[in-house]
Amino acid sequence: MGPEWWTYEVHADKHDLQWIGPQSLVLATDGGLYRSDDHGLTWEDLEDIPVTQFYRATWNPHNLGQYTAGAQDNGTSTGSQEDLNGWTRDLGGDGFTAIYHPTDANLRYAGTQWGNWRYSLTGANEEPQWNNFMDGIDEEDRVWWDAPLAYHPSNPDEMWTGTQRVYRMSNAPFSFWQAVSPDLTHNEEPGLQYRCVTVVAGSPFNEDLIAAGTSDGRIWVTTDHGDNWNPMESGLPGQFVTDLVFDPFHPDSMFWTVSGFRNALYTPHVFRAAIGEEWTSVQGDLPPHPINHVEALNDSIWVVASDAGVHWTENRGQQWEPVGSLPLIPVYDLAVDTISDRLVAGTFARSLWTFPLDSLLPAAVIDTVQNAVASLVDFNDLAFPNPFKNSLELRSESPVEQVAVYDAAGKVQVALTPDQRLTIATSSWAAGTYIVKWTHANGQTNTKVVIKSGN
Repeated sequence: MGPEWWTYEVHADKHDLQWIGPQSLVLATDGGLYRSDDHGLTWEDLEDIPVTQFYRATWNPHNLGQYTAGAQDNGTSTGSQEDLNGWTRDLGGDGFTAIYHPTDANLRYAGTQWGNWRYSLTGANEEPQWNNFMDGIDEEDRVWWDAPLAYHPSNPDEMWTGTQRVYRMSNAPFSFWQAVSPDLTHNEEPGLQYRCVTVVAGSPFNEDLIAAGTSDGRIWVTTDHGDNWNPMESGLPGQFVTDLVFDPFHPDSMFWTVSGFRNALYTPHVFRAAIGEEWTSVQGDLPPHPINHVEALNDSIWVVASDAGVHWTENRGQQWEPVGSLPLIPVYDLAVDTISDRLVAGTFARSLWTFPLDSLLPAAVIDTVQNAVASLVDFNDLAFPNPFKNSLELRSESPVEQVAVYDAAGKVQVALTPDQRLTIATSSWAAGTYIVKWTHANGQTNTKVVIKSGN
């Protein structure tokens, strides 16, 4: 009956087979849907069905509206929502984390299963030419299927990854990986080979502050750039750590999410804590599904990805609501595209989705780039001109305790305790979106400003 199952006339990894007539049947695979109308003798690949199983998704800060995502059995691909049929395959195998350097448009990273990392130095709109990015990692280490990779938001030339321990590379990608931690897992049977570091994250406020989480439920923090690691385990349920995020609006705090799927435990764990303190649950009334990712959009509006879609809260986790019309399917990753003002969701079986951020955030926070002056009425905080290039002028009609400017990666460009009027020299800053955060005695405001390419 037709081709052997192991041939590539149909995709090798199959999930379901359904008869739809005496001679007709459809076959669901990791490569999409196939149909046969001759009892399986020949098969037709049914194209244009958005059912890709994405593990990770990101956006290109150097190319407006362009996204890159890693998929189960379909590698890493790049494209845009304006040209749905124009996506290109960048790397084969199973696709996972992809990273664009925030200021070097030619440098990008990607990888395949079990943490096989690559880098490319070709232009953002050119076909990538991949180079090995594994020198220094012990081949005997235990590595997770979806291994972590991240640049430090306080220093994007420094990369971090993990096996059962954490590795760091300075002057990336032109150096070597160095182990900077011991084994951070419980390092015990049963299932020793599955005990690995699953996430590594750096603080946008402090280059020496890094956190790591493991598949067996451990959280570790270093405050001295990896010399010493301290556990942050008070209040933890001991389940698979899916995400760690430093709060971009509070230098002393971080978020953590967990999945109990492997143990058939479906409590939607989302935690928040001050560095070194006990974790506090902020899961509120989330539906009972494992949580895979968290993003803080401002001080009180947070978004999570779960095995049942995407939810958001506007009151610091007390109540949660679904985001848009996304189906109730697993979403493994979220990215906040601050240039296009879109929330990007990588779903597992319904491809890539985006959602307008201005539907979630107050208009004062997502301020359009066409405005010459970005103004917030409560404190009359002004940042202009907008767009800007060589200098940015900040004014406020209210006393200011601190003002900080962040780039799209969350890195602090400048943090000052100013008078109510200040001019910042910005000629060395890269094109892109920046957030000005004002702190007053009785509140905070955010203003978005932009340096356009070619200004």
